[in-house]
Amino acid sequence: MKLMVVNNSESINTSEPSPLQEYETVALVIAIVLTFMGLLGNGFISVSFYLYRRVRTLTNYFIVNLATADLLQMLTLVCWIVFTLARPHLPPVVANYFLVSVDVLCSSASMLSLAAVSLDRYYAITYSLQYRTIVTPNRTIVCVTVIWIYSAAVCGLSWSRSLAENKFVTYNKVFISALVAFSFALPMTTVLYCYYKVRAVSYHVRLQPVSSLNFIRVNKKFNCTEFSLPAVS
Repeated sequence: MKLMVVNNSESINTSEPSPLQEYETVALVIAIVLTFMGLLGNGFISVSFYLYRRVRTLTNYFIVNLATADLLQMLTLVCWIVFTLARPHLPPVVANYFLVSVDVLCSSASMLSLAAVSLDRYYAITYSLQYRTIVTPNRTIVCVTVIWIYSAAVCGLSWSRSLAENKFVTYNKVFISALVAFSFALPMTTVLYCYYKVRAVSYHVRLQPVSSLNFIRVNKKFNCTEFSLPAVS
């Protein structure tokens, strides 16, 4: 009889959720909320760009490219949620290889798109009179194409190295270091530099009276040939 009591107590203890299971539940709920918000916001941007011709400016091409990368990122998160719920029925290679590689693709495209948006704003503010000759439709298409070619190349490299070495891609320190340097550090440095220059120009223009002479002085200080306030479209 005592043995039966012990067995019942053991079964009760094993039925209680472990801290790891509670952590996974919280992470899953947060992932679902973030996925819903990401799909809603980025989907709204993409649909608006498709439906309304007036918003199809060159700047918005970079923005919708960023929204597309974020949408793919959210879909990857959906796959991760499905994998978490159906873990006993899916092989680990789905998460270790495929989801990580797609995440590398989306993250690289997202960061490079952010850098492209910041460069576009930099030229629009500091070289506004030459903006239409610097940022042209052909150059915009080439820039967007290069972003996805680079991201796809990095994704393919991560996938191939994982399969060749038969190990999880994050264990490769050389690849991760290069990935962080070229897909995160360099684009983030570009973003910070461009917005610093934009903020500096706008600050000095705001402090000075509006005249052509003051505009020329600001341009010389920031190595700009001409400057004017950008038109609001």
